[in-house]
Amino acid sequence: MAIQEVTAQPSHPLATLESDYGHAVVHLAWDLHKRTKERVLLFGLVELLPAEVPPPTDDGEQVRELRRSERRVYVRHTVMPAGRALEWYLRCRGGDAVLPTDDGTLPAPGDEQARRLRLLDLGEEPPWPSLALAVEQQQEAPFVPTWHGQPRMHHMIPLIDFDLKTLWPRENECRNAVEFLSERLHFDLDDYPELWGSVHLMAPNPRFRKMEGRRLSASTEHIGRMLYRLHPRAGKDLTGLELAVDEQRASGECSTARVALEAPLVRMTFRHRIGRFRETIRDPLRGLLHTRHTVVLAGVTGNLSIGENRKRVVPVPATPRRAAEEYEVPTLRTEGFTIKIGSARGPHVPGAESRIWAAQRARKAQDAVRSLSERLFDDDVQEATDILRSLLNEATREVLIIDPYFARPELVRFALAVGQIDAPISILTSAEVLKAMDPSSNNMEKGDVLHAEIENLATQKDINTFKIRVMPGERPVIHDRFLVVDDRIWLLGSSFNEFASRGTMIISLSHPELVRDKLRQAWNDAEELASWLHERHASRIIKSPISSTPQEKGS
Repeated sequence: MAIQEVTAQPSHPLATLESDYGHAVVHLAWDLHKRTKERVLLFGLVELLPAEVPPPTDDGEQVRELRRSERRVYVRHTVMPAGRALEWYLRCRGGDAVLPTDDGTLPAPGDEQARRLRLLDLGEEPPWPSLALAVEQQQEAPFVPTWHGQPRMHHMIPLIDFDLKTLWPRENECRNAVEFLSERLHFDLDDYPELWGSVHLMAPNPRFRKMEGRRLSASTEHIGRMLYRLHPRAGKDLTGLELAVDEQRASGECSTARVALEAPLVRMTFRHRIGRFRETIRDPLRGLLHTRHTVVLAGVTGNLSIGENRKRVVPVPATPRRAAEEYEVPTLRTEGFTIKIGSARGPHVPGAESRIWAAQRARKAQDAVRSLSERLFDDDVQEATDILRSLLNEATREVLIIDPYFARPELVRFALAVGQIDAPISILTSAEVLKAMDPSSNNMEKGDVLHAEIENLATQKDINTFKIRVMPGERPVIHDRFLVVDDRIWLLGSSFNEFASRGTMIISLSHPELVRDKLRQAWNDAEELASWLHERHASRIIKSPISSTPQEKGS
């Protein structure tokens, strides 16, 4: 059997370096020990500049003196020819990292007078000389300027964690250094710990600046048309580039078109309805230069809810068990109406692909629910609090909280996290807890404090409607705690007031319809808070003033 021998191409994406790039900026951050003169590389980036881009001004070394420390932190953005910058990167890849001289030249290999930087053991991604296209810069390369679009990248990442305490053991010293680096490097290394001690090469697209695409109106003969426009860089043409369009249908990916580019404007005609596809542009020498996912809508007709997005900050007062805090809640007030966009006409009859897409979306939504179907929180109160707030913030139609120990602190800590202002919030608590004295008030019971908070909220703008009912009797008819958010119901292993302070489960009910009616019946059987308080006040007048009140039980 014959074997076809093939060598992966391109063999070297930077083979055309001299014609593609004129200058480069080598961005370096390092730490200096004043006494030993040891220099430790904190971050390095070689930014190649396309030939049409003039070189920036070299602003010299910037230094931050760390108070009561034997160390200084430096940052420099050195401008040099692109070929010399690549030489610096390759020497660094070989383990020899040096500081360029003041005029941007590199000390010769083996120069004992060179200022060398200590490197950690680095691993590379992808294997050299391959380059990877940075599609999502915020995740893959947060240091990439937005004007570079999708540059090709090579990374050298430390294989072990960078221990900052070995450089800056004191908290103030470390914070001072990190703030300085964030200001000068324009991203926060603390958010990307894998980048401490790393070195990178960035090669922006040398052939064109960007590509734009838009849908054209179609005749009856051709269902879909797209117009693409590429913006070549100065002195560059598009000859040899290949535009590939691969349609992403519900049943899989289809190869739709392969076009050898000859002009900056390309009009592409499709013989069927177009929706989602992936566009890529490849260069036979330089490899992949551009990729993006596109969704095209012919038109939309339907009911649309337009929302007014705002944010509110909820202050949570301190309690004997917790310090004061505050949290931010994205809020939304919606108004529904019918709208028509584009050429969609009349009721839409789903085709085969539409039915597949709808089924896939339903499964994804169900998988998202299952991801939090069962979760044990073990002494992680903040994480559990954040998750409960996020569940409440997802509500769009209704919220029902059933918790026999729910009072004012829980109202502020959790119920105010609902962001859909139009969604009513119902809370079912118990007489047992509302009769207890509130430690944060002056001789007031928890029921009175809760009612006062509800009346206060009613006077504020952009606050949901609250309905509170009370399960009467010494023992509430429901002991467990439930959280109902639209169609979903969660069972909580403890009350909101102590959730996750010890090992606590949260379980999403797989068949919420089996318990929804019983929970609603408990709500209907309970008494409205205002009515319950009226009876409570009357009974307190009759009773002796020294009559004891129940104390709050643990949950």
